Amino acid sequence: HPMSETQIYIGGSTKPARWAAVLIAGGRVREISGDATGCTLNRTKLIALFQALSMLRGRHRVRVITDLQYLARGLNEWLPNWCANGMDRLKNGDIWAIISIIVPTHEVYAEWVPEISESAHGRRLRDLLKGVTRADLQA
Repeated sequence: HPMSETQIYIGGSTKPARWAAVLIAGGRVREISGDATGCTLNRTKLIALFQALSMLRGRHRVRVITDLQYLARGLNEWLPNWCANGMDRLKNGDIWAIISIIVPTHEVYAEWVPEISESAHGRRLRDLLKGVTRADLQA
């Protein structure tokens, strides 16, 4: 079976404390978001990544689009060393540990896009982070 191509746009905010992701696969778009009370900005985006990766069934070639260099470099460069050395002293190590279990089941590459909010999907992230759903937009 050929791998499905999937793009995941990652968003997070602390005011309000929310996470969001837009997943694009096979011409379909799915939007997910939720509460992240008490989380740092980095953690909101890691939660978004975990939630998005958890939705995937089967093997995917995943392109993660993020404006957070920590997340992009974590996925692309640092994760193997973190796994080898243990994550107990790593900030957000608990969530990185979960992500590290999911990532090998796919081909995951992160792209750092500082101007993410200028794209259409980036604008949707902004709405989702404010709690605006598609139903709200159609009302």
